[in-house]
Amino acid sequence: MEYSAIDIKRLLDEISQESDKTLAHSQFHDMYLFLDQKYRERFKKTIPIADDYLYRKLFSPLIKGVNEKMKLNLTPNCLDAITQALGYKGYGEFLRMEHPSISPTTANCAGQWYSYVRCNSGQPYILRAPVKIYQDKKVMRMELQGPSRLFKGVFQASDNCHYCLLESKQAKNIYLVLKTGLVSRIEVMQGVFSGLSGGGDPIAGREILVRQVEEFSNLLPQRIAIKEMLKSKMREEVAVATYFNSAEKSIIKAGISSTFTLDDLDATA
Repeated sequence: MEYSAIDIKRLLDEISQESDKTLAHSQFHDMYLFLDQKYRERFKKTIPIADDYLYRKLFSPLIKGVNEKMKLNLTPNCLDAITQALGYKGYGEFLRMEHPSISPTTANCAGQWYSYVRCNSGQPYILRAPVKIYQDKKVMRMELQGPSRLFKGVFQASDNCHYCLLESKQAKNIYLVLKTGLVSRIEVMQGVFSGLSGGGDPIAGREILVRQVEEFSNLLPQRIAIKEMLKSKMREEVAVATYFNSAEKSIIKAGISSTFTLDDLDATA
């Protein structure tokens, strides 16, 4: 099957970078050993390419130069194995990551934000957390700084919305879906979150992001009483407090599960 020589050169460059080797002839066997080790770690078996495959089939045809029309006739399974050793699902995913399609709307979401949600128990409080959305080479990423955890994820588009699975190094994760539309400048994103409560139960609710001018490092996570926000002279705080004033509209909780049978539904009703 024919493949773009330019893409193969990019693949070789990534192998070189990841293995910390150059594209000198003497370094290709070490690059093969690096890929074999990574492949064994993932699949518990030897990578299914010859030890001279990288130089003989990928690099050697490119020695005289590369242009946009140049193609290489290669075996798909071999390219899949090489990219799988690098952590991709296969060569197709490698190409998608090499040629990212970041829409103007997604790119316009870059910047610093405050995330707002309502506390799910106790007194009526708002949880405010710093968020940043930024481009990292091939993808857009999102980070949310909580009081004790930093959550990270890939910020992705789907129709008129964007979504992100924010993961921490601890057990707690958050899933966000935000309405972004197709406007050129977004100041507020409304959406929903889902995750686990402090007690370990399923929880979901309203989520909003409000753009900030301060740097991410200057923004602080806070727990603010709704009644105090309603008295604020800042339009943002009053609007946010009003939006989350109703607990019923702001939070969704699962019913109590004790028997894990239909009886639990009768008890909840």
